[in-house]
Amino acid sequence: MDINEERAKFEAKGEKKVREDLAMQRYGQPDSYKVRLALDWLREKDVARVEDAAKRSEQSVARQIEIARSTKNATWAAAAAAIIAAVVAIISAIVAVNST
Repeated sequence: MDINEERAKFEAKGEKKVREDLAMQRYGQPDSYKVRLALDWLREKDVARVEDAAKRSEQSVARQIEIARSTKNATWAAAAAAIIAAVVAIISAIVAVNST
């Protein structure tokens, strides 16, 4: 029994079918070689799924941090613009009072 051939068969069937076949003992008794191969293959699939989810989560957190930084920068820019507008308004008021 070639491991690669068995793994290719598992891939072709998909996880759901392999799990069903295991439940129906189509690969033999629980301690059989083919059952161990199927369980190892499923475990690898589970680990890959968890790693993929963790990677997506890390990417999401990184994106959230990037958005937060961008928001902070925009807030500082808006605050600076408000200060400049206030200074211009004060200067305009002073000029208007002195003109009359």
